[in-house]
Amino acid sequence: MKSPRFAFAVGRTPEQLAEHETAKRLIGDLILAAKAACPYVPDRVANPKGGTLPVGLNLARAVEAVQAFLAETGEAY
Repeated sequence: MKSPRFAFAVGRTPEQLAEHETAKRLIGDLILAAKAACPYVPDRVANPKGGTLPVGLNLARAVEAVQAFLAETGEAY
């Protein structure tokens, strides 16, 4: 059975592969930037309609979930 990492490469041109690798690198950079921003985002912010919204907590969970997904699928850069 082929590795999922190489399944994408089947039938692709070198340009498509280079574009995919560039996209992976940019997504990796975006994830690192979001992770670096997490300490500066407040855990909760006031909601104008009442109560609070867990903005910082949701961001941290989302970053972790995306990192885990990319690692599972072999797309982490």
